[in-house]
Amino acid sequence: KKEKRSKRSMSGLLPARVSQEAFDEVVKENMEDFEMDPTEAVEDAKKQFLVQGVNLDNLDLSIPTDENREERSRFVKATETLDNAVDGDTG
Repeated sequence: KKEKRSKRSMSGLLPARVSQEAFDEVVKENMEDFEMDPTEAVEDAKKQFLVQGVNLDNLDLSIPTDENREERSRFVKATETLDNAVDGDTG
């Protein structure tokens, strides 16, 4: 009987990922809690996640604003739909 291998075991450890919402929240906390300017807050958030081995390729690394949050949300939903289709996930 053959064992099914997960993607993780076939290709070694997959890099960790973080959601756009989580990244944006760290940026927001940096600005509010540490009084960083938006550019500094984004750079600090990027460094925090990269040190932890998080792959940021799936993120919009620009400064989060109220105006682009809706666009980002639509993008994230579309990406999740595509990921599910590729993985054969129907729900």
